[in-house]
Amino acid sequence: MKLINVPAIYIASDKIKTKDEKERLKRLLTKINSDNIIEMPSNLIYHKLLQEGLFKRENRTGLIKHENPIIIFSGFNWQEEINNPRKGKVFIPYREGQFNFADFRDKNQLLSEKGVYCNSGFEIHTAFGCFNSCKYCHVGKTYTIMLDIEKFIDNLEILMKNNPQQNLYKYDNQCDIPDLEPEYGAINKIIEFFSKTDKYLMLYTKSNNLDYLPSFDQHKGNTLVCWTISCDDVAKNYEINASSLDERVEAAKKCQDKGYKIRFRFSPIIPIKDWKKKNREMIKKIFDKTMPEVICLEMLCHMNKEQCNSLFPDLELPLNENITEYGLFSDEEKIEVYGFFIDEIRKYDKNVKLALCLETEKVWKELKGKLGVNPTNFFCCCGENCV
Repeated sequence: MKLINVPAIYIASDKIKTKDEKERLKRLLTKINSDNIIEMPSNLIYHKLLQEGLFKRENRTGLIKHENPIIIFSGFNWQEEINNPRKGKVFIPYREGQFNFADFRDKNQLLSEKGVYCNSGFEIHTAFGCFNSCKYCHVGKTYTIMLDIEKFIDNLEILMKNNPQQNLYKYDNQCDIPDLEPEYGAINKIIEFFSKTDKYLMLYTKSNNLDYLPSFDQHKGNTLVCWTISCDDVAKNYEINASSLDERVEAAKKCQDKGYKIRFRFSPIIPIKDWKKKNREMIKKIFDKTMPEVICLEMLCHMNKEQCNSLFPDLELPLNENITEYGLFSDEEKIEVYGFFIDEIRKYDKNVKLALCLETEKVWKELKGKLGVNPTNFFCCCGENCV
């Protein structure tokens, strides 16, 4: 990983106990530096940063942020019910500073509360935060890195046995794990675990830091890699510290050459000036070098009108009159944008699986002919049985 300087590092003295955990911390501290390193019990860290408002998710959305997040090295509380690997399929709302090793993504709740379609499934986590500082992101000003990877794998095994219907596990949509490697030493351990099962791991990233990934004879085809990807101008101007478009495409090619199935998520799609030309160039770059098996599409969302206007003053498409969480743009505008992407992708590959991410019934209905699927049977990047 790159050498990173951060404002402060908190080390949870009561959570880092085993030899593996201590060695993992030592390795990460060779790359993550701070003049302010504090060691104290995890509950005191939590209450201190909670009082300072540093766990709030909205602290980055719409802001230009240059300072790296505060780092918290800790471990899961395996006695808490939220970390019970035998728990049912219950959606757990966001709680400040309280993170669990697996979240259940409930498509029925999303449809009833937000009016958008999704595929259910457990998503797995070992860290919560990011160094990328994408301007549209809601990730807050802290980065919690759990060091008890061996216990995580033990509990993941129990979770999998109690949910035999799930075949694909997304890791990790709360951070960009590859940027911590290989010092973190989590990804290759988890890949090794999945290689001995009949289940699949999906690495979810913007990173090009993937050269350490094992070859096919070690991952055995049980690991996929999915990049969120944006046109060159969006990557340069709004995805601060993230890998460039060219770097992501090159990383995808390298992974493909190692026998990894690759996927792309065009997210968020932002209709900046000349968006058609710039995204047409992006799509060509992708298919010049790679053969993705799945591509998902999602328009910019998760922000209000003021935030959007501040970040993107020159959008080519108007904002929705009545903005909702997944309705920053009207269904009609989204149908136009998605239609363009589908047509451009199909120029290169007639068979790659396409899907919409978190979209309304109206948008799905208008585009199901182009997509070849509908919202009740679509194959997407991270659905529990999308392998």
